[in-house]
Amino acid sequence: MFLAQYILDNYVMLFELGALLMVVSLSVHISEKMKKATRLLVAMVFFESISFHLEMLAQGLPTYNIWRPLLTACIYSIYPIILICLMSITVIRDFGKKKLLLLCIPEIISIPLYFTSEWTHLVCYYTYDNKYTGGPLYRLPYLVFVYYSFVFVFYNIKYFKGFSAKERFFPMYIILFPLCGVVYYLIFREGRDYSGLFSSALMVYYIFIYIHMAKIDPLTELLNRQSYYKDLKVKEKEITGIVSIDMNNLKYLNDNFGHKAGDVALKTISSIFKESIVNNASAYRIGGDEFIILYSRADEETVKDDVSKIRKEIEKTEYRCAFGYAMREKDSSLDEVAAIADRLMYINKAEMKSKKETE
Repeated sequence: MFLAQYILDNYVMLFELGALLMVVSLSVHISEKMKKATRLLVAMVFFESISFHLEMLAQGLPTYNIWRPLLTACIYSIYPIILICLMSITVIRDFGKKKLLLLCIPEIISIPLYFTSEWTHLVCYYTYDNKYTGGPLYRLPYLVFVYYSFVFVFYNIKYFKGFSAKERFFPMYIILFPLCGVVYYLIFREGRDYSGLFSSALMVYYIFIYIHMAKIDPLTELLNRQSYYKDLKVKEKEITGIVSIDMNNLKYLNDNFGHKAGDVALKTISSIFKESIVNNASAYRIGGDEFIILYSRADEETVKDDVSKIRKEIEKTEYRCAFGYAMREKDSSLDEVAAIADRLMYINKAEMKSKKETE
C-alpha cells in the first residue's frame, strides 16, 4: 500500500529521475566523473523522497518510534549533500582535497549533531507521545542549508562569469527558483517534500550543462571553434574588438616532452585567459594553439589593459604567446577586424622569434 501511494504521489519526480538516468547514459559531451556525480545525485534525491514519506508515516504513530528521529536526521543531512554533489557536476570538480574539506566542514559537524540529537536534545527530539520538540540548535539545519545555498550561487556565478549574460542568467534561474520554493515553504512552516523541486531543477540543470559542454573545448574549458563562429553571427552588432593569440612552441613541447606536457601548457595559459579578461569578453580555442578573445561593447583601453594583464601573467610561466588585437571601425566587418588582429599577431610572433635568435 505504501509503495503504490508513494508512486502515485511522486510519479512526476520518478519519471524525471528515470529520464535523467537515460539521458546520462546517452551523453557524449559529459565526462565519466560528471556522469557518476549525476547518478549519485539521482540516488540521493530518491533516498530523500523515501525518507520523507517514511517519516510522514512515522508521524501518524500514536507513540514514539526510534525510526522517526533517524529519518529526521537523514532528511536534515541530505539537503546540503545534494547541493554539494550538484556543485560537483560543474563548479567544484577541480577543487583540491583541502578546499573541498573546508567546504564540507559545516556539514561534517552538523551530521553527528542530527543523529545524536534524540539523546542530547541539541537540535530536536521526540516525546513519548511522538511530538516534535526543538532544542537550542533547532535552526541549525536551516542555517546549514542557507549557507550551502549561498555557496552554490556564489560558485556558479564565478564559474559562468566568462560567459554571456544569457548563459549566466539561465543557471541562476534554475538555482534560485527551487531555492525560493524551499524558502517559501519554510516561511509558512509547511511540511513539504523538496525532492520534487530538486528533481526538476536537477533535470533542467543537467540539460543546460549538456548544452553548455557542447560549446566548450574539453581540454582548456574555453569556448570552442563552433561557439566562436556562432557568436560572430549572434553578437555581430555588439563586438567592438578582437584579440588573436598564438601559443609559441607547442609542437616542440609535444614532440620532445609528450602531449601531456603540451596539454599542461594549454591548460595553464587558458586559465590565465579566463582569470584575466573582463566580463564582457569571451575566450575561444579555435585551433591547436590558436585562441581568440571577442570583446562586446568594450573600448580600446579595456582591450589593451586585458592584453597587458595576460602578457604579464604568462611571463610568470615558462610559456610564451604572440598577441595581436584590432578594434572595429564604424564601417568595418568582423572578418576584416579578425584579419587585422591575425596579421598583427603574426608580426608579434616574428618579432619574438627574431629577438630569441639574437639573444
